[in-house]
Amino acid sequence: MVIHVIQQSSGTATRKVSQTAALCCAMALSGCGDPLGPPPISEAAAAYLDRALDVMEEHSINRYTIEWGPFRERAFLFAVGAQTPGDTYDAIRFAVYQLGDNHSSFREPSGAGQAAPPAPPSGTPPNPDGQLLEGRIGYVRLYGFSGSESVQHADTIQGTIRQLDSPAICGWIVDVRLNTGGNMWPMVAGIGPILGEGQVGAFVDPDSIWTHWFYDNGGAGVVPNTRVSVSGTAYELNTPEPTVAVLTGPITASSGEAVVVAFRERPKTRSFGQGTYGVSTANSLFTLSDGAELILTVSTLADRTRHIYGGVIEPDQFVDGEVADDPASGDAVVDAALAWLTSSDDCGGAQ
Repeated sequence: MVIHVIQQSSGTATRKVSQTAALCCAMALSGCGDPLGPPPISEAAAAYLDRALDVMEEHSINRYTIEWGPFRERAFLFAVGAQTPGDTYDAIRFAVYQLGDNHSSFREPSGAGQAAPPAPPSGTPPNPDGQLLEGRIGYVRLYGFSGSESVQHADTIQGTIRQLDSPAICGWIVDVRLNTGGNMWPMVAGIGPILGEGQVGAFVDPDSIWTHWFYDNGGAGVVPNTRVSVSGTAYELNTPEPTVAVLTGPITASSGEAVVVAFRERPKTRSFGQGTYGVSTANSLFTLSDGAELILTVSTLADRTRHIYGGVIEPDQFVDGEVADDPASGDAVVDAALAWLTSSDDCGGAQ
């Protein structure tokens, strides 16, 4: 869930005082050029690190709870001897860790060094898939997605729904247990026919500024701007506003959790499985002068009723069990969802 932003900032007088104090402390630690110790940090390296810290102080979700003077001093102490911007990368990683949000990360220009939630088990397909269960339940599995083919990914999800749908379908399962995150917009746009139209979630920042996000006619985005839309005509279900079971697990993370939030408090919806990974927050991307990137957590996810999350999202019904390769066989979470769906009014039962 990354919003590309080019950040150019200059420190305030207070930040410069903090930088000077930290720089002096670092120079003292280094022996101020003592040949037996590291050289003092160079002006270029200090300026680069200071700009990175400026971005953190201005945009971090924890900006009002961090004591920035000591925070900067620790970062500069970690950069003792740095002569180039690249020499400060470890100090920046240290600072990102010290932000304490468990979701921010730092990426070098080469792309190395980015932290991420755990990867799904090897061998799982990267594209969404689905199948018909018990002849009348549509099952769609969404994986993490971070590629550049956002429209194609949304198209693939809606195409999967289109292939499964028929007048006989009386309920849907949306499985995000293996969704480790990435870009939320093609996920929301793709699953939109099942999710339904309207405002389905929000971001809320530390200043209590709310930014609502939506699905509408094949597109998803933040009000009023669509971020990703399917390439053709949006698909509409044979039976709109269906009963839906959402499956979650401990590696459902970031944008995967955004999909979970989108379904929270939706009518005729229930979640099954285990608690999510616990980074139900939103990131923005800030590019530094050499092309390195700070991926900072800047806001928290909230659902359509303005309930705010931020950590683990617990399911409505806890079900322990491994993700089966074939959801029709040996998957306790799917079985629990099927039992609930087939007893629903839509499927001719009684909830």
